[in-house]
Amino acid sequence: VISAFAQALVPFLALLVFSLIMIATEQVKLTPAALLFPLLIIPVMLFTLGFGFIFALLNGILRDIGNAISVIVTYIMFLTPILYVAPEIGLFRKFVRINTLYYLITIPRDALITGKLEHLHGFFLASILALVIFIVSLVIFHITETRIAERI
Repeated sequence: VISAFAQALVPFLALLVFSLIMIATEQVKLTPAALLFPLLIIPVMLFTLGFGFIFALLNGILRDIGNAISVIVTYIMFLTPILYVAPEIGLFRKFVRINTLYYLITIPRDALITGKLEHLHGFFLASILALVIFIVSLVIFHITETRIAERI
């Protein structure tokens, strides 16, 4: 899980460096909130690692989990306002507001792009949830990894 995370981190860092070069060459003025971006993405990393541990264990038990993850991630991406603006009215607005990923993705993105830090209360709650998911899944992973390895 950690090695897969590190493999994803390398292209992310390369794209971040490329983005910073583009920001410097285009003379984009960064706001103070944009400087918080590295700290704001830590909860996303913890959330991802936590679910990575969970899915790694499930994949040891059920082989089809690995195939289902790509489908699950696609649906989650469409249910989270990543590719579209969050709706301001309607039933889907309520779903977006309780979606943990909404806060974990929107706050760092808005801090970098617009310099605004809205919905910080939701972000802090989502960050605490991400930390809890990470710690619980890490403990469960370490307790059960030898048993799962014996089954394989």
